[in-house]
Amino acid sequence: MHLQSAKTQYPGNFRSSHRFSGLQSRAGLQPFRLSPEKKFRLAGSAFYCIIYEMNSRLIRLALSALITTLFITGLLAGDDGTQIVARGMGFSLQQAEVEKAAESKLKHLELEKLRAPARIRKQRHLILAEAMQELAAEKMLSLEAAARGITVAELIEQEVSAEVKPLSREELGKLYEINRTRLQGTREEVEKQITDFVTRQRMESSRKGFVEELAMKYGVKYDLPPVRFDIETAGHPSFGPDDAPVTIIEFSDFECPHCAKAPAELHKVYEEFAGKVRIVFRQYPLWMIHPHAHKAAEAALCAAKQGKFWEMHNLLFSGQDGLDNAGLKEKASTLGLDRDEFDKCLDSGSCRDAVELDLIQGSEAGISSTPSIFINGRPLPAESRISYQTIRNLVIEELEKAGSR
Repeated sequence: MHLQSAKTQYPGNFRSSHRFSGLQSRAGLQPFRLSPEKKFRLAGSAFYCIIYEMNSRLIRLALSALITTLFITGLLAGDDGTQIVARGMGFSLQQAEVEKAAESKLKHLELEKLRAPARIRKQRHLILAEAMQELAAEKMLSLEAAARGITVAELIEQEVSAEVKPLSREELGKLYEINRTRLQGTREEVEKQITDFVTRQRMESSRKGFVEELAMKYGVKYDLPPVRFDIETAGHPSFGPDDAPVTIIEFSDFECPHCAKAPAELHKVYEEFAGKVRIVFRQYPLWMIHPHAHKAAEAALCAAKQGKFWEMHNLLFSGQDGLDNAGLKEKASTLGLDRDEFDKCLDSGSCRDAVELDLIQGSEAGISSTPSIFINGRPLPAESRISYQTIRNLVIEELEKAGSR
């Protein structure tokens, strides 16, 4: 985002003040382990109950051996991940070693768990919206049929079915060639499947168009409240008035090519609605596919400590090929930052927890890709392209609701 320093420089008093005790503790995802004593008591009581009911001496001996094994395994297991999970000639592996090797994937899994409630909320809203629109369509079709003195079926036949163009032999032939390896049956059967599918699609499109015409005629407005997420903004890089009626929150990744295009679109909106829009930046590095993104996010926050977040923000997005540690420090020099202070901040990882907290809170809002935009807590629809027009449309809606248009 190529913004003038006077407008966009983040205040120098920004600090990473989050107290963070790690991803697992924040999300309540501590691994479950039994102490050796509990393992022994549970195993012993269960198997001795079985022994009491059995008469076979051989089975009693086998179960006794199993209990002994469980007791020994219990003694080898601890609450600190020291349990032996694999062994061979000359080596053994503790659970903690395995968890360390899988740390990145486990972290991704834990974030996926955090996303689930948000995804359910959005899916519920989608289901309700579809049901609302279908019920409204049925009401409008009934009203229109009554106004014309015909049945709904006759109305559909006149205004929907009659408008559906039949599939031509040329169209059918092309679609058959494209799909013949994916569909089973004789040519006649496959052509029937294709014809039925395309006809249904065209019927649905025709009905949708007619219903949209009726919605205009009958002045239909849909007011189902949108899904909103309560996302923190205090203490995060921002520009625009704090009391602006519209707050746009951008979760982004400095190594993401698509993210590099979003700031220009956001800035167009900011300039058009000057004084009415505030833009807040949150970190969401996709470390699984962008290995330098997390450290780049930390570098931006280290620059923020010296009052130059937005300058570093612009430099990172304009030079995504130099995001290793050496490249980040070179960018700090380009911005005239105090290198000793910047290097100490970056090398010590003092801003790492702040980035991790952004990842957690972004995941709690359902984020899995970047850039992700929220307008007064409303997520920009996943199918929408991040563009000036799509962002502008939602901003206008929010301003009208606030009476600030």
